[in-house]
Amino acid sequence: MAMKPSYFGAGLAVAALTLTVAGPASFAFAATGVTASPTAKPIAKVKGPAKAKAVATPAATASPTPVATPSASPSTTPTPTTTPATPTTTPGVYTIGSTGPGGGKVFYVSPAGFACGENLDQTCHYLEAAPLTGVNAWTDFAINWAPAPYRIGYQPSSAIGGGAHNMLFWSIANQTDYELTMSAAQQIANYRGPKNLSDWVIPTIAELELLYQKQNSVGPLSPSNYYWSSTFDFNSGTAEGMDPSFGATLSFSMTTPFNVRLIREF
Repeated sequence: MAMKPSYFGAGLAVAALTLTVAGPASFAFAATGVTASPTAKPIAKVKGPAKAKAVATPAATASPTPVATPSASPSTTPTPTTTPATPTTTPGVYTIGSTGPGGGKVFYVSPAGFACGENLDQTCHYLEAAPLTGVNAWTDFAINWAPAPYRIGYQPSSAIGGGAHNMLFWSIANQTDYELTMSAAQQIANYRGPKNLSDWVIPTIAELELLYQKQNSVGPLSPSNYYWSSTFDFNSGTAEGMDPSFGATLSFSMTTPFNVRLIREF
């Protein structure tokens, strides 16, 4: 999978993201009853230079002497080839519990692959969890999903592979004037792991359930607090979390402080 920049880059980069995500669809963050609806400006079409019209040339007068015409050779039409939009990782390289390319522990393998990436237009085969020991290890800590119960008028992903997609909206919800509103959110955005990769994400609710099932491979989830997923509820100001004591998933206000464990989709 191609490397991606951090979900929190320069201010101008995030501003461009806001306009792009909005598009013609309904996309609004509304805190305390106020709804802001950014509208993307249409892009003007630029007309190219006018094409010159072909002028027919009169055919030369044929000779009265008959001329033998050789039989035409059959033409061969080349078969178009399809180039994958993004490179994919070869299945079978990693196994459950092995160390992934980001330095974390692999906890899910799909030979068939699954949709992933910010636009869900890539193919991934693995999930790895941030390591809890070693160089640049991750430590679970509590954070609000967002600084306010924003009503996000866009459909989230709850499926395996949708973490990077959901992080687009999470990053916007945690910014004001293109600056992070909480140092904890900045810690998540700036995490690079042992291999200095910038595409660590908060797992979707389906990925969080897999983490719960594979705790023996990736390290235990703390039973003292719930865990956030990146899956939010459409236009409601709530997001989905899990009780790690027995794996139950529920929706909670975005301003509730729950633990997070980061993963990579590759």
